[in-house]
Amino acid sequence: MAEQKGWRQRIWDPPKYYGYKISAVLLALMLWIFVTVPQPSAEQLYTVPIEMRNLNSELTLTETNYQAQVRVSGSAASIAALSSRYIAAYVDFTDVMAGEATLEVQLEPLPDNVQLISVSPTSITVTLEEVASRDYTVEPRISGQPDENSTILDPVITPSLVTVGGAEEYLSIIGSVFVHADIGGITTNYNQNLAVEIEDTEGNDITQHFVISPSSVQVMIPVIYAQPEKALAVSVPLTGETAEGYQVSRVVVEPATVRAFGAVAALNALYYLETEPVDISGLSANHTVTVRVLPPAGIEVDTATVTVVVQVQATATQEYSSVIELLNADETLSYNLSDSQCVITVSGPAEEIAALNEDDIRVYVDVAGLGEGEHLLTVEATTSGNIELQLAVPAQVTLLIEQQPAGE
Repeated sequence: MAEQKGWRQRIWDPPKYYGYKISAVLLALMLWIFVTVPQPSAEQLYTVPIEMRNLNSELTLTETNYQAQVRVSGSAASIAALSSRYIAAYVDFTDVMAGEATLEVQLEPLPDNVQLISVSPTSITVTLEEVASRDYTVEPRISGQPDENSTILDPVITPSLVTVGGAEEYLSIIGSVFVHADIGGITTNYNQNLAVEIEDTEGNDITQHFVISPSSVQVMIPVIYAQPEKALAVSVPLTGETAEGYQVSRVVVEPATVRAFGAVAALNALYYLETEPVDISGLSANHTVTVRVLPPAGIEVDTATVTVVVQVQATATQEYSSVIELLNADETLSYNLSDSQCVITVSGPAEEIAALNEDDIRVYVDVAGLGEGEHLLTVEATTSGNIELQLAVPAQVTLLIEQQPAGE
């Protein structure tokens, strides 16, 4: 009997397994409590933006800043682990056309163990307009100052023109399209890719209402070590010939002068700076082009490029018969011309030719310094504006100079 009891004790009551048995009982008890005892719950209110999905690219909203209040519930642990980034509210614009539309606010599925209580608003009313677009020049806005020993030159923005698309309501109040560059303390060239921003006429930021293409531009601001400078005129060399019957009436350069930096001796030797040549071959209308300024070695300029407008006008010709005057005649001498009359042909812009009077043209020969005897002289003419002498008949005259008879 004693032997049988010992056998049972060895099977059911091995002393070295008491700890395992107690642990198993406690674990089972805890699981039972967790399953049968209700967990504490919590509620939370989140404010999230309402996304605009599947909006036709040819339409835009007059207002885009919509938000939703989303109230959820769940266990205290689930709510504590939740944040607004896990909650996505949106409206679907599939098949919605221009005009006013009321759309249901929808939610992406919530995380497990989180239940939706309410969404406010349940719908939003929006106004859609067809997208309009305009091109704008990007302006640089510079803040800060470079190092005290450095000087900044004019910014170069690439591209300088962007397309802004949006509702006409907002396009009509655009005040400026710009980029902001902070150059505080810089000592070397500033070169950054900057986001394009938009303000209305009152200085309010309205960038969010537009699609900007491109949305960012490259901004390069040259920085040079402080050195002497000089303002120099910009000269534009022209190559080629205009179309027949046309001529260049004016060349406009913007800016007309640039700041040049360099050694004093080098600057003193300069009176103007040339640009790349502008080809006018075959021109019969005004021509606008951007060209590089070409400073000599050792000279830097504050403006890398200038805009050149070559104005072209149709030409016309006109004949006039005029008396040949003697210019710089000596009263003590007698002058006798082989021809006292001359027929001249002048040419120039048609408008100026039409407005030309005979009194505007002076035909002459210059007798300054000529003494007694016979002289062969070229007929010349003074004209106004862009009028040029094309032909004089005769082109030359013979002049006989004699001493004035005594007593005359």
